[in-house]
Amino acid sequence: RATTAEIAQRLGVSEATVFSYFRGKRELCARVIADWYDEIIAAIETGLPREGTPRQQFAFILRTHLRLMLVHGTGMCSLVLSEGRAKHHELSAELTALQRRYTAPLMRVLAQAQQTGQIRTDLPLRLMRSMVFGP
Repeated sequence: RATTAEIAQRLGVSEATVFSYFRGKRELCARVIADWYDEIIAAIETGLPREGTPRQQFAFILRTHLRLMLVHGTGMCSLVLSEGRAKHHELSAELTALQRRYTAPLMRVLAQAQQTGQIRTDLPLRLMRSMVFGP
């Protein structure tokens, strides 16, 4: 609900400066969300134990996800959820792509665990993803 003038004031810049980089609040919002996703995706991708078992990789993803959500996530999650519900703008499509990138390591680990018999094959991967990350 903040205005661009309020955002600019909080950043210590003029409103014109905000508009020289972004067409409006929605574009600024999209950039903030994308940067946040890039940061948390990088944390998972760079730290994932590549040689670990699927169980170790799953544990790493889960711990990292929970830590990131507790440290950074409350406000960002609210922002992502509120913007993601607005289905009639380009940001919702961007959010879907970012969320798929974020959940991709977990989906790979779960698929590998199913292939090796560590997870039942009759459980849909999408359901397991929702159990970890929420619907």
